[in-house]
Amino acid sequence: MRKNINARLLYIEMKKETASCGLCGSADHLPLLDRDRYGMGLSSVICKKCGFIFTNPRPTQEEMNHFYRETYRLFYTGNPAPSVEYKDHLTLLKRQWFYNRVRSSLERRLIFDPAILDVGCGSGVLLGVFRKNLPQSRLYGVEPFVEYAKFAEKKNGAEVHCTDVDNFILEQKTLAGSLDLITLYHVLEHLYNPVEKLLKLREFLKPDGLLLVQVPNALSPHWQNTAQMFHIAHVNHFSMGVLKKAFELSGFTVEKVFTGSHPANPRAMTFLGRRSEIIKVREHLSPVPPQDVEFVRRFIRSNSYKPKKQGQKKRKGFMTEPLRLFHRAVELHSNFGTIKMLKHATKYALRRPLSLLRKIRELIVMPLKRAWWRSRSHSVLKKLISGQRVLIIGSGPSANELETIPDDMRILTCNAGLRLFVKKNIGRRPDLFLCRKKAMIEDYRDVPDLLAAFKTDLFIMDDPKFVENQPKLKGAYTHLIMDHQKDNFYLKRLVRPLRLAQLSTDRVQWTSAGVRLLQYALYFGAAKIYLVGIDLNHSGYFWGERQRYEHSGAVIRHKHTIDHDFVKLMAARHSHIYSLSKNSPITRYIHHRNFAEKTSEECLFRSVR
Repeated sequence: MRKNINARLLYIEMKKETASCGLCGSADHLPLLDRDRYGMGLSSVICKKCGFIFTNPRPTQEEMNHFYRETYRLFYTGNPAPSVEYKDHLTLLKRQWFYNRVRSSLERRLIFDPAILDVGCGSGVLLGVFRKNLPQSRLYGVEPFVEYAKFAEKKNGAEVHCTDVDNFILEQKTLAGSLDLITLYHVLEHLYNPVEKLLKLREFLKPDGLLLVQVPNALSPHWQNTAQMFHIAHVNHFSMGVLKKAFELSGFTVEKVFTGSHPANPRAMTFLGRRSEIIKVREHLSPVPPQDVEFVRRFIRSNSYKPKKQGQKKRKGFMTEPLRLFHRAVELHSNFGTIKMLKHATKYALRRPLSLLRKIRELIVMPLKRAWWRSRSHSVLKKLISGQRVLIIGSGPSANELETIPDDMRILTCNAGLRLFVKKNIGRRPDLFLCRKKAMIEDYRDVPDLLAAFKTDLFIMDDPKFVENQPKLKGAYTHLIMDHQKDNFYLKRLVRPLRLAQLSTDRVQWTSAGVRLLQYALYFGAAKIYLVGIDLNHSGYFWGERQRYEHSGAVIRHKHTIDHDFVKLMAARHSHIYSLSKNSPITRYIHHRNFAEKTSEECLFRSVR
């Protein structure tokens, strides 16, 4: 077991070697830290030329290969059965999040059976995510620990090689130029000479192949003790600038960078790169200014406190933590003596109180705020929808089948639905438009221009202040309403007496924008509801049974079963919901009907008259 391993003795007995910078090759370093997570006495340095942080001296490659084969899993996880990770919801959630970063890029290329290599695949949880979402994919893995490699191969139908990265590169040259994607999930920080490794792995990719990497961010503000990121397996430590340089030196163009939104590790950063024909030369790297290197050095040293000695009792008392944070702030200020560092010290000292305030805001303030906005908006929404014929336009492919809109129809649309107004040359203005702040910033950047051109009566947003501060949006709406798709006020009332837990297996009860519009139409009593572009299935947005399509938005983040189950339930309860498209998957629950068609009851009424 892990507790039986003497961590310090394990490191001391290893053969060491002196290393040069793995990024620029420089031998000019500054000492950074002599502390680490387990008290091994690791020595870490920072390169004076490029700011790269790495272990020096470090165990030899042979020692580390033996460590990974024999001791790594035992030391870090206590060597549990590899199947344990598949039962941990948080582990699965993190791997799904990681896969979602590259999903839209694969779909945009119409790649439905990609060849994927996961370096350091462990028990194969990430391979399992790929197998679930891309059943036809060809999966390869590299894992030095025998038990985990065998389990990952058998569990996911993958070809997993029980070896280290260097041997894999030498032995599997037949795979060169055949892969669509290579993933390194918290692996690059383990590899000696990371630039050389990425250069060699690059040869396994197709000309437009992708590289997806996640590593800890050495300069993340979420580190409470930076000594925690230093341990024997992590020989490299990346900041955003350093990782970008590593990509460029390895022949990759950085396409997207994701930080801060990770479901369980805000200290992580994720880079998505594409193979490029241009490989930057080390000599062309511009040196980092000395003051920036010194800033990084002081930041890490100041955020690293000595671990508590064994047997030392924890101090108790109401003011213990505030006093410790206050002294920490004073120490930082005295060390750096700059306004920049004083701001950092203040932020550090207020971190705990601010987290408490955020909890209060989330649990108390926001529900009250939403209730207040609902009370203001109910009369406006009821006046718009009650007793009316309503057309809900989503951004799915079936929206392209829309040709004409009757004059007496209320139009409710969201997100990329406005693009259809341009494409179809629709002269009408939408009666209601729904879009979130994050969606406007990341996926639908053309919304302000489109909304300014078409205008709307009701604009529904989760952050009205953001809209009010947008010059383009002034005069683009009559009423501004605050609402969020995580607010379950309408949903709970529509699914009664069912509970949300019975309606969906999703932990976050989120509904997509199109389904949110359906909730409005049902709750406020629309006479008839027509849907187009709301192409939902059990796996989220999906065109037909097997053929995936490129959604009109840049990224599809939320694929919750609650959308599918809610549409299914409402179709069973309400007969006045219709689909304008014959091809949309929702027609398996909702009857197709055009605007001009009459129901059997209406035809019977006319014949009697």
